[in-house]
Amino acid sequence: MIQGGGKPSASGSPPVSPSAEWPVRTRDHDLVAQVLAALGRLLNADVSQLTDASRLDASLPGLDSLRLVEMIIFLEEQFDVDLEREAIRSIETVGDLAAYIERRREMRRVSE
Repeated sequence: MIQGGGKPSASGSPPVSPSAEWPVRTRDHDLVAQVLAALGRLLNADVSQLTDASRLDASLPGLDSLRLVEMIIFLEEQFDVDLEREAIRSIETVGDLAAYIERRREMRRVSE
């Protein structure tokens, strides 16, 4: 698990944090593939053997704290969403990350 605290969002949007319902698996396998491809590009790594169950801390080579910040910014640009840094820190797997992105996209659609 990527460690972190529970500070409020600086963006002003309501934080989406893990709860008893977490993790919520995404049903969008294309999104999982897109997240894996984005992570592979960012980390310049072969992600072909990774799945939605792959752990972010162990499976992705070079994902240190600096790369985590880069990953968040990169994913925000790739998927046109605002990701809460503190919520991202509690995400454990690629599937959890895809589900979180999916949920943030849905929140954005509802608020528009």
